[in-house]
Amino acid sequence: MIDLHLRSISRPDLKRELLLAFDEIFYKKDTFISIQKLVNEEFRFCLNSLQLIAVLHQLFLIEQELNYTKESHYDPVTLFYQGWIRQSIDSTKEIDNIVMSICRFQPPTAKYTCKENRKNKKFQEELNPLWYLSEV
Repeated sequence: MIDLHLRSISRPDLKRELLLAFDEIFYKKDTFISIQKLVNEEFRFCLNSLQLIAVLHQLFLIEQELNYTKESHYDPVTLFYQGWIRQSIDSTKEIDNIVMSICRFQPPTAKYTCKENRKNKKFQEELNPLWYLSEV
């Protein structure tokens, strides 16, 4: 999340593409195809290769889907993590504030999850890509 936040700071013009790519991975599309448009882009601030971050993202989604067995406020349970990914890329907050919230098990801002969360009254079946960017 730190790497993605740094990338969005260094290239705000690519924020939408980053969000789309990591949403596609969340929707179980091919990881390398999802990030293909971004691989050759220069990011002044980053920690690792985008391929590594994308694969780690995919693996963490798989781990959450298989191993999170507690009662969750999210359906799918991976939406908690994906909400934080979206917020890390989109937010203007300092990354230390975001990470502190995550470590305290606070939920991501509802605008990043509400319409995809089957347990939320705002849930919708069919959504446009990046639907959460137009939320008020």
